[in-house]
Amino acid sequence: ITGAALFSIGLACWLFRNASLHAGILIKALLSYNIVACLILIYGFFSLNLSAMGLWPAILIHALLSMWSFIVLRRSN
Repeated sequence: ITGAALFSIGLACWLFRNASLHAGILIKALLSYNIVACLILIYGFFSLNLSAMGLWPAILIHALLSMWSFIVLRRSN
């Protein structure tokens, strides 16, 4: 998860290097982070047999935040 967060932050910084502040770029970075985080958690459950009380709520939260980010991006275009 930390690697996905660092990747998203790096992506946001790279996209901002020559651009003025634009909320769409940050939403794209959040979308990429939440998708990758959700996939990593699902992979951990199915392939690594991870189990914890907060695993499925974390997957659900990341999935919902991914859907929210996608909806915001679609409405802004």
